Amino acid sequence: MKTEAAKTAAAIKAELKTIGISAKVSSKNYSMGDHVNVSLTDIHPDEMIIINNLLSKYQYGHFDGMIDLYEDSNRRDDIPQTKFLFINNEISQEIKEAAYQIIRAGFGGYEDAPDTLAAAQGFYSQRWQGYAPQLVYRMLHDSKFCDKNNLFKKILKEKAA
Repeated sequence: MKTEAAKTAAAIKAELKTIGISAKVSSKNYSMGDHVNVSLTDIHPDEMIIINNLLSKYQYGHFDGMIDLYEDSNRRDDIPQTKFLFINNEISQEIKEAAYQIIRAGFGGYEDAPDTLAAAQGFYSQRWQGYAPQLVYRMLHDSKFCDKNNLFKKILKEKAA
């Protein structure tokens, strides 16, 4: 017999599959609760918003830190639900490197930056007020930057070929 969290994980995996998204979905049960982890790879920032909205129905409440209490604010009887739902999007090294090369070529303050993102871990840009990996992270979570540079489309198309 499946736990409620396991049923929730299966429902989430099936729902994502119907919209063409592959994900690793797992569940865990423990004293006083459970959670479901959804692990995605190379999902565009705009798609992440859609996925978060789509899957929010599977979490039956939220934790209110101001009063130190979990509140059942989204309870539904028609679908399985979990206490906590964690949705993570891992960006591949290829996309991170492609973003870094665009930044290096087109952003002032990166003219003297190392050739690769791996070599630029400690490179700090005074103009952009951050280290290279921080700027790459910020850019990969900005849908305008991703769309303008076709980052996800280009890399994912190469992977499929």
